Amino acid sequence: VKDVVLEKERKLKESMKLMGLSNYLHWMAWFLKYFCFLAVSIAIMTLFFHLNVGKGALINYTHFTVTFVFLLLYAIATIMFCFAISTFCSKASGGAAAAGILYLITYIPFFFVQFRLDEINASQRTGMSFISNLAMALGCVEISMQEAVGVGVQWSNIASPVNADTQFTMLHVFIILILDAIIYGLITWYFDAVLPGDFGVPKPLYFPFTKSYWCGSCTEVVDDHPEESLDYANVP
Repeated sequence: VKDVVLEKERKLKESMKLMGLSNYLHWMAWFLKYFCFLAVSIAIMTLFFHLNVGKGALINYTHFTVTFVFLLLYAIATIMFCFAISTFCSKASGGAAAAGILYLITYIPFFFVQFRLDEINASQRTGMSFISNLAMALGCVEISMQEAVGVGVQWSNIASPVNADTQFTMLHVFIILILDAIIYGLITWYFDAVLPGDFGVPKPLYFPFTKSYWCGSCTEVVDDHPEESLDYANVP
């Protein structure tokens, strides 16, 4: 968040736009940068989670690729969450502070429900999971429950609930994390256009419903001196 907002604060984003950089390429560059960083970190984390050092691993039964994909989807949702926050900030220091606070706040509700998960059904868990930190927490719960019964989460049972009463599965977590990333991406797209910062040109609030945004606007060139143009055209 700090890096993205700092670029906006220093007018670098608008300068690149003036040089022809499209908005989606700008966001894609930031996404790929941090996705690569996090993918390496997640690969190392997965290795240590499943590494057997003689007394068993932290995660013994779950397939390592399930763990890797779960953490990778959470990382993608987190990147998009940070992008969404950055659109509301115009100062890098304030944006970094706001992101840290909001990131922690969105995890706090899990502390109030973790001891009452048996009373929360699948639809309620699904609703909670639209906050990506809660989806991550519920995904960890699913892995721990499958580990407790000695099966672990496999690709063959990813859609099978460990608790028949809730009918909530790891597949739900995967799908919702993808939806979270899409929702955060839409928030970023909209508010980046209507709140471009101190140096950008804001679009109207209804810009997604305008034809000019999707199809572009045609500029009609009117020649005020057609006679002169005709004379120059006849010069050999």
